[in-house]
Amino acid sequence: MDFYSIALVRNFIRFLIEDNPTDEEIENVPLDIKEKVCSLNDEELLQLIKETEEFISSIKKDEKEVVEKIKSICNKLVSD
Repeated sequence: MDFYSIALVRNFIRFLIEDNPTDEEIENVPLDIKEKVCSLNDEELLQLIKETEEFISSIKKDEKEVVEKIKSICNKLVSD
């Protein structure tokens, strides 16, 4: 994944961690960003979540909880 795509994914992760968005707010995120996030495997997601928490977000959350939230978003994306 290129630098720009990684930055978009990290920003989405920051959004999930810091803003605790509603389902409607998540739906308003551009589809291409959600598709980039959903294309990552668990290991890649965990790595990006850890990096986001360390370098971007001042809030720490359980990484596995964030992965589960992302998986839920991705599952909803597939079913729509």
